[in-house]
Amino acid sequence: MINNKKGLSMIVSTLIIILLVLVAIGIIWTVVRNVINEGTETLDIAAKCLDVNLQVTAVTCVTNTGVCQVTTERSAGGGAIDGVRYVVSDGISSTNEDGSAIAELEVATQPITEDETGAITTAYAAAYFLNAAGDKELCSASPDFTNIAITA
Repeated sequence: MINNKKGLSMIVSTLIIILLVLVAIGIIWTVVRNVINEGTETLDIAAKCLDVNLQVTAVTCVTNTGVCQVTTERSAGGGAIDGVRYVVSDGISSTNEDGSAIAELEVATQPITEDETGAITTAYAAAYFLNAAGDKELCSASPDFTNIAITA
């Protein structure tokens, strides 16, 4: 028979403390792992963006229809992209539209309807990739294109 009950309760309390510490470590590790995984996804997309080079080569706007045709050329490198965001601006407001992906060394033309913009003065394009949540992660935009052709 056990006459010293104090020793038994000490062992039980030590085991409970060890168990609580292990649970706390598990919770902290889960949070840290999620933060690390999100950071690596952002870095992966940023690395892909470095090699993608888009250049707007022509913009033709028809004054009566309010439609602009933006022609974009893509250089070699960067692999497959998920799409391109086109933006035209009059210096005050801008209109943007998402287009389909452009393969390397391909030239694509995208129609953009000028909703609230006036006389278009600049246009640019930016590639994007979809992250794990399906959200668009935009790369840096091409240099502004300012040689806009206006037709009647």
